[in-house]
Amino acid sequence: MKSEKAYVLLPIMAALAFLAVSASAQDTQNAVQSAAAPVNEQVAKTMAAEDLSIYGEVQSVNAAGIGSLTVQYYDYDSDDEKTITVVLDANTKLENANSIADIKKGDWADVTYSAVGGKNAAKSVIVEKEEGAAATPAAPEQAAIQEQTAVQGQAAVAVKEEASPSADVSY
Repeated sequence: MKSEKAYVLLPIMAALAFLAVSASAQDTQNAVQSAAAPVNEQVAKTMAAEDLSIYGEVQSVNAAGIGSLTVQYYDYDSDDEKTITVVLDANTKLENANSIADIKKGDWADVTYSAVGGKNAAKSVIVEKEEGAAATPAAPEQAAIQEQTAVQGQAAVAVKEEASPSADVSY
């Protein structure tokens, strides 16, 4: 009789032990997944393209095809001058320039970009024109006309001063 009870109890105890171990393993797996979720999220953010920003002088412009800019900038982390080429596309936002053709060597640019597929893809480019380039020199004919107008204006002032009455008039 005791052996019959042992035969019945033994499988039941084994089943209960198996269920307890399975439940414990499931809880452990859920705990590991819960703990790994923030780590996986952080890794995903790190692997995503991070926006970087530089400010520097435009060294060259390639308006052919997609278009690209080469910009020389100062890297404060390495305490060194560096040069970077960024690729512009249809999604790149330009400020103070209608197109890449408006950007010239010597202009200054504030570029926000991200490294995508081994290329530096520009997200936005804010252009500052070189001081001398902003004021275009007048054509020789215009300069002569401006000079002649200035001389005529001075002559008109001189004639007006001669025609005005003297300040020494007493009444």
